[in-house]
Amino acid sequence: NAFNLTKYSRKNDVIKAISQLKHGEGIYTDTSVGIKHMDEVQMSNNAVRTGMVKVGLIITDGKSQDFGKTKMVADAAMDHKILMFAVGVGNSVNDRDLLNIAGLPGRVFKVKSYNDLTLITKSLACMSK
Repeated sequence: NAFNLTKYSRKNDVIKAISQLKHGEGIYTDTSVGIKHMDEVQMSNNAVRTGMVKVGLIITDGKSQDFGKTKMVADAAMDHKILMFAVGVGNSVNDRDLLNIAGLPGRVFKVKSYNDLTLITKSLACMSK
C-alpha cells in the first residue's frame, strides 16, 4: 500500500495518511513489485517536489519470492537517488533480502511486530536528514 506525498504539506496529514494504510496479507511477498512501483511511479520527477530528498521505506514481513529481482529493482531505485531503508517485521524476514533492499546495514531495521514500528521512528527520522 502507498500514497502520494505531493497530496500533503503538513506533518499531521502525512501521519494520518500513514495510519490509514492497511496491511495486506497475501500468499507471498513480492517486494520487487512494490519497490518498482515506488521508483517508477511515486518517485518519478513529476510526482516528487523539486529539491526534496527521495526516501524509500520498505516494510516487509516476509521474504522476497525472487531475491535477484528485488536486488535489481532496489539497486535501480538507489541509482535514481532514492535513499532506501528496509524494515523487517516478525520472525520470517530474510536478513540478506533486507540488506539488498537498503543497500547498507545501517539502513536495515527489524521489529517483532507492526505495533513496534513506533520504536524505530526517531532513528529513521534522524538518518533521512
